[in-house]
Amino acid sequence: MHASHRDQIDWISNRLKVKVLDFTREMPTFCEIFERRNLCAHTDLVVSKRYITNCLKYGLKEDEIQKIDKKINVDPKYLSETTAIIVEYGIIISHIIWRAIFKSDEEQIAAADKLLLAHAAMISRSGRHELAERLLFLGYCKFKPSSDLLKREMIIGRAKALIMLDKLDDAQKIINEHDWTSSNTRMRIYRQAILGEEAGIEDLIKISKMENSITLDEYASSPAFSNLSLSPTFSSMLRSVFGAADQAGADLKSIFHNMYPDGDNNPAGKAAVKQKLPTNGRSSKIDIDAEAIVDASNKIMEAKLKVTARRSRKSSGNKG
Repeated sequence: MHASHRDQIDWISNRLKVKVLDFTREMPTFCEIFERRNLCAHTDLVVSKRYITNCLKYGLKEDEIQKIDKKINVDPKYLSETTAIIVEYGIIISHIIWRAIFKSDEEQIAAADKLLLAHAAMISRSGRHELAERLLFLGYCKFKPSSDLLKREMIIGRAKALIMLDKLDDAQKIINEHDWTSSNTRMRIYRQAILGEEAGIEDLIKISKMENSITLDEYASSPAFSNLSLSPTFSSMLRSVFGAADQAGADLKSIFHNMYPDGDNNPAGKAAVKQKLPTNGRSSKIDIDAEAIVDASNKIMEAKLKVTARRSRKSSGNKG
């Protein structure tokens, strides 16, 4: 238990006969995190000779390491970046161990895949889309998924994460790398949505509603539908299938999603809303006034900034 994290990973690799390092990245950075933790615990973050020696041993370059006797920094940006790395290692190593121990048990392998998919979805909802994309890439590119359906769910999930990272071309590329003709209705709808193909999608939406495989809320909130969500034709399809009253709420959530996909100010999204939504003063709930939505979104943004500022002040006070 007192061995270094690198030694522990090597031990897991040897015991399970799995090359853990083939599934992970940034090992030098991962090891540095815990060396810096030791500085925090023992030297008040002043760089020691041991810290430098160990970081060089793990593969960091000399110009990446702070000089001896200098005080090292642990700021919010560093904590955010390193948290993502630790979470990635924790999930991937747990997944490797689970699969290795139950390699002959199909139900357990499927359970491991489902949990990986659930972790990625939760991480993406929290705004960590890069980490979610990375986990899903590993889920179906480095491991062999337990079923074709789970593999395709991972592909769709990865495409959604790429869309949130403003990488629509990459999302469409990974969709086009696979044949979806024999996939279920849900998967085929997601494929068409990500590729921006409206032709024939209404029939699939009708089938999906009967199957209850995609809810109205999912159409409104999923980034996969951002390519179609401001299309009058697509909105008309949803109104036709789900009914106008329900669609009013879905339109509103979809608009918020496109303007503020990560809670950050998105002028391009606001401009798109102003351009494409009717603002002629009609009172219908479906014809929502874009200026009112922009104003409400700005208030939400201001509230988020105030919360962030309070947390920052509280954190600074605790340090003092």
